[in-house]
Amino acid sequence: EQMACAAKKDMEQTEASKPRGAKEPRKRVQFDLGGGDVQESTSRERTETVAKSVQNDDVGCLEWLEAVLEDQEIALPHNVNRLGGVVQQARDARDGSLFYHGPAEAQRALVLSLQCRISKRYQTAARAVEKYLQQSQDSVYVRAIAFKELGAVYFLKGDMEAAENHFTEALILKRSVYSGANIHVAITLHSLGLVFWQRSSWLAAQKYFSEALSMWQALRGKLAARRTNDTLRMQGAVYKQLGKLRAAEANLRKSLGMPGNCESPDRAFTLEWLGMVCWKRSQSPKAENLLKECLSMRRSLYGDVAHEDIARTLGCLASVWYESGDSKSAGKTWKESLGMLQALHGDTAHEDVAAVLHELGKVFQFEGDLKAAEENLVESLSMKKALHGDGPHEQVAKTLYELGAVRRNMGRVKAAEGNLVECLGMRRAVYGDSAEEEVGMTLLLLGKVF
Repeated sequence: EQMACAAKKDMEQTEASKPRGAKEPRKRVQFDLGGGDVQESTSRERTETVAKSVQNDDVGCLEWLEAVLEDQEIALPHNVNRLGGVVQQARDARDGSLFYHGPAEAQRALVLSLQCRISKRYQTAARAVEKYLQQSQDSVYVRAIAFKELGAVYFLKGDMEAAENHFTEALILKRSVYSGANIHVAITLHSLGLVFWQRSSWLAAQKYFSEALSMWQALRGKLAARRTNDTLRMQGAVYKQLGKLRAAEANLRKSLGMPGNCESPDRAFTLEWLGMVCWKRSQSPKAENLLKECLSMRRSLYGDVAHEDIARTLGCLASVWYESGDSKSAGKTWKESLGMLQALHGDTAHEDVAAVLHELGKVFQFEGDLKAAEENLVESLSMKKALHGDGPHEQVAKTLYELGAVRRNMGRVKAAEGNLVECLGMRRAVYGDSAEEEVGMTLLLLGKVF
């Protein structure tokens, strides 16, 4: 409110003093990070540092502002000074002839959304942009940027349906303004790809990433180069999920080889995904090296604190070692991953904790420690049932199968039979007639019980 009132007063004074026909000067935005309406934020000091780093940057040009708003990593510790750099990249990328001074109300709403987004005040950010859109009579171009920002806010809130709707509206409006390859259209295509990635809708994600990638590659400038890298990485990840491992590896390696791709969470993700692709392609030594590099980078980025990305990389590395026959290294690494996940999630049931407990159960079974195997699998099963309920679920069936195998080897025939019968029923309910291998394996083990 204070920021809006101050800006209004400044506008009135400017209007009164400037000569008729004079060109309106570009406005500077001063951030006011007050204490009100803070939700979920644990990074106030970081927020203030980021705000100070850009409070003297002129964001009067909405082309600049959209590029700043689109960057979702500006609040990370290692990126505390990145916001100013994004503004500079937007300056370099935009065509000087398209310089555009956005309406003051749009600037205020979008900058407020930006500062709230940095401090994770997503509800406040959404209200600011929604109010602007309800009252705005601005051009299609300006409203398109606002819809894109609103989509980004809902994406960060986890509301993928609302994010998709707002991104789609932004894309329609942008395409009505721009023809051919354009930065702002490509940004929105990439954002829609991320929505479908979050929904595990791999084919839809591939469609949007492919279209965005073609557009980025037709453009020039630092912003286009960085976004080419981002989209290559996500396209590679989608190909990995679709089982197109050769295409996945090609895209991920291109991403790693792009200029300026230095130590960062993005590069770490690329290394991890490429490592898992190599593992699936039976290239275990390459996979191990890539995952070790990823782990080292993440520890350098995040330090000695428990972090979900470090825990996940440890789990990936353990999987490679286990499949290579090194159960000792696998067990040790999964234990480290489990300790980190339990530090993060406490006693709350969590799917990542349940998954690591399951894997540790397999390691103990392989090493002949059936009691420890049973204990880990029982805990994993209990957690999975708490997460997925009483209905059939493949993850629950997976642990039931392993538990049945362990109890058979322990000589506990009746308990093993109960686990395997329940597993069989679940797999038939989940897959129907399409899971011949899973159902066949369960029937085979069940036959060995009798």
